[in-house]
Amino acid sequence: MDICTLGPVGGDVWKWVAANSGPLGLLVAVVSAVIALSAVVRTAKDSHNRSRPMVVAEFQFAKDSPSHLDLVIRNYGPTIARNLSVEFDRHITDDSGDEWTIGQLIYRRYAGTTFHSFSPNQEFRNVWWRGQEVSGQRRQVNAFDTPESVTVALRYQDPKEKKYREEFELETGSFLLSTTATASTSLLGRLKTIDASLSKLAHSSQRLTAAVEEQDSGRGERLALAAEETAALLRKLGFDHAQENAPRPNN
Repeated sequence: MDICTLGPVGGDVWKWVAANSGPLGLLVAVVSAVIALSAVVRTAKDSHNRSRPMVVAEFQFAKDSPSHLDLVIRNYGPTIARNLSVEFDRHITDDSGDEWTIGQLIYRRYAGTTFHSFSPNQEFRNVWWRGQEVSGQRRQVNAFDTPESVTVALRYQDPKEKKYREEFELETGSFLLSTTATASTSLLGRLKTIDASLSKLAHSSQRLTAAVEEQDSGRGERLALAAEETAALLRKLGFDHAQENAPRPNN
């Protein structure tokens, strides 16, 4: 089809395209290059994000106690983090002056300390919260001196010395609403069953021991009484007098 046979508008458009094919081609090439460069930059950024260290601060339930919360600093990234420092936005201990409280131990671990290498999957863990029952309240309170909420700031570098600073706002309140279930056929459920059975067995053993000791005590009293009665009877029969007048062997 000859483009000149198109209508006036269509013909003018095609003539303009034909006359400006060079600049249009250059424009298309520039746009394509920009798109390609943007894709390369995004790919490089995604690759860097996947390969960078990723250090996170979080609360977790303690491994062996659902009534405790741990503060966990962990490197979830695939590469090592360098020059890691940990800061808190508030005091995490009371003013008692005791250097061995939970808050003081955590503070002394991180205050002014730089960890020069923090490997992938490496973690620092400290107990932070322990539930304590309070009379007249249904909600447990923290038995330690650490606060209920805290913001943790992490500073570190990747192996190419690029710096990162990230903040994590941590709250204990959400953990207090957690619910759990334990199947009786699971390992933990069976351990609970075994523990309950052993407790019953220990209680029964204590009762049996007490009963045996009571019977042994009564038996001793009965034996002593019988011995006294036997001695009195022998004295009445004259055995005691005969024994006193009996000749004694010479030494």
